[in-house]
Amino acid sequence: VVLSGRTDYYLWHQPARAVTPRFKQVMIARANPIEQAENLVNFPMQIHHGQADLAVNIRHTRSMQTVMEGLRLTFDVREYPDASHWLGVDVMGKEDPVKFLKQYRRDGAMDSSATIKTWSSQFGQRNHFSILLTEDPTQPAEFAGGWKNETLEITKFSNIAALEVRDIPQPRREGFQLKLPAGLEL
Repeated sequence: VVLSGRTDYYLWHQPARAVTPRFKQVMIARANPIEQAENLVNFPMQIHHGQADLAVNIRHTRSMQTVMEGLRLTFDVREYPDASHWLGVDVMGKEDPVKFLKQYRRDGAMDSSATIKTWSSQFGQRNHFSILLTEDPTQPAEFAGGWKNETLEITKFSNIAALEVRDIPQPRREGFQLKLPAGLEL
């Protein structure tokens, strides 16, 4: 899977984020993998980046690596000194990425919990949960929750106007309970 977005391209030209117009800050954050790295929990990643890439500066990969280390995500970063932006074409033909992913192969069962931070409903889906609408589109929506026996326990719910819980396993469809954080009412 190739993960890409706007990265920090606009900021690559050196204006400080504080003086970047608000609408551009929001546009950058909405599609920037660095801003949404915490959604990559349980998604092992291998990042390949050419140091001679003129389209995406190597600093973006290094920033992503720092964020991923802080979140304790499972990943491997490989830099190639003379490789350009088109490195991915060569890497995808090799066995290394496939071997890396195979060591984290799952049995196909869907995890029953999720943590989501998103600026857009486009990226607000995880397991049984989808953030459909935010209250304030200039701020990220955040959700954390999951099933504990027959109870849907929500531990974080912020800036969400509409949340969908889908594909509820059959035994839980009939009369499940809902546990919310203190002060939250649905």
